[in-house]
Amino acid sequence: MKPPEIVGDYYTNIPPTAQDRYLVRDQANPVPVFDGSPTRDQAAQGTVGDCGIVATLGAVAEHRPDAIKDAIKQVGDGEYEIALHDITEATPAAPVARPTGDITTYRLNDELPVRTDTPTQPPAGIQAESCGWPALIEKAIAAEDQTWDAATKAGWEQAWTTWHKPAVDQDRANAGLGASPDDPPMGYNRLDLGSTAYQRADLLAKLTGEEAEVRRIPGERQGEQALLDGFRDQLSAGKPVLVGTRGLRVTNERLPDGIYAGHAYEVTKVENDKIHIRNPWGYDHPDPMDAKTFWEYYRRYNQDGTRGGYYTTLK
Repeated sequence: MKPPEIVGDYYTNIPPTAQDRYLVRDQANPVPVFDGSPTRDQAAQGTVGDCGIVATLGAVAEHRPDAIKDAIKQVGDGEYEIALHDITEATPAAPVARPTGDITTYRLNDELPVRTDTPTQPPAGIQAESCGWPALIEKAIAAEDQTWDAATKAGWEQAWTTWHKPAVDQDRANAGLGASPDDPPMGYNRLDLGSTAYQRADLLAKLTGEEAEVRRIPGERQGEQALLDGFRDQLSAGKPVLVGTRGLRVTNERLPDGIYAGHAYEVTKVENDKIHIRNPWGYDHPDPMDAKTFWEYYRRYNQDGTRGGYYTTLK
């Protein structure tokens, strides 16, 4: 695969970068692909806004570490094969991502984008400090668009023009910059736009080879216990639970510490009727919260005044 695109022409958070064999830059002390069994704490988001991808990688590492190990094979000096399951994608009409039984293998090298101002920090979503597996899998996900057929590319172009570009251009205007390119972002820049609950289900299925589902968050009518038991049951069965926060209701609304608007998180446990949530940054995790607090910040406000929200898990 070619190096996935990462340029500062879209959202303003992407710094100037260069490609570097980051994992082996210190040949006397190279970064290993694995440092023991994969864990969620080894996946930590950096500059790229792919919180949903990083949260999903961490969740799979914690609940299905063998799936992470099986996905990566070293095939030469600095050369790797990343195997992802082919799927039928989840949609609002059919909210289950289903593996087809086929696998696509991506061959890539160990070059990663690094900041030119601080070369010790890769700006892509994974901080490759103790092990390389998160950075390598993330690179394969960023490179997936190099395999898209014409219909998929056309769909992405339409989504970019209709939905994403106006928000990106507003972000750039706020920074005193001109409009973004008409061509849609690819590679890491595509990941920088974030993900939906359905795209996180797709990634869960690609990584695990299991069906992944988007479910509606139980609300007040079902009761607090339905929410707590639903999360608890999935986690007890070894199935990841991924959630996302709502947008801001008013400009400069202040949310509780560790809760950021439009951000993906992993639910790690339910204990004493409190929901424990991990921030994919690897720090600044929100305090354990009760069902009412979760309902307030992890469901959107609809125009008619109702609330709605979804979470992603294995079926």
